[in-house]
Amino acid sequence: MINRRDFVTGLAALTVGAGALAMPAGSLRDRLGRLLGPPRMDVRDLEPETFAGLAGTHLTIRGPGGAVRARLADVSGLDRFQKRSARRLKQMSLLFEVPKTARMEAGMHRVEHPLAGSCDLYLSEVGPAGRVRQFEAVISRLA
Repeated sequence: MINRRDFVTGLAALTVGAGALAMPAGSLRDRLGRLLGPPRMDVRDLEPETFAGLAGTHLTIRGPGGAVRARLADVSGLDRFQKRSARRLKQMSLLFEVPKTARMEAGMHRVEHPLAGSCDLYLSEVGPAGRVRQFEAVISRLA
């Protein structure tokens, strides 16, 4: 059981931490972000709008083969493909491009974006082999 002193001390630390995150860019907030890494995203909260403005930006994909620099090539909602009976389902697709030489296979990977944060996604290789390899994450959840 936690005592009152430990509770108040922990609450004060959280308050200071929250205040630091509200500081302007170039301050302690940025230094903490570099130390702690990007915030974790919950897959249940992901929406196409979350990523729409990030299309074309670079991010890091971490998996068993190590870290790979990737580009978020496309973000699309898949609602247009749903039958009327399945309208309770929200779907979206994220298409990533990685270098042709990247050591990466289909499976679970941590996707980290410096602004949006990080989350674990299952990525499958799609498309024909070209100058880059393409991996896709398809997210489906109840609306």
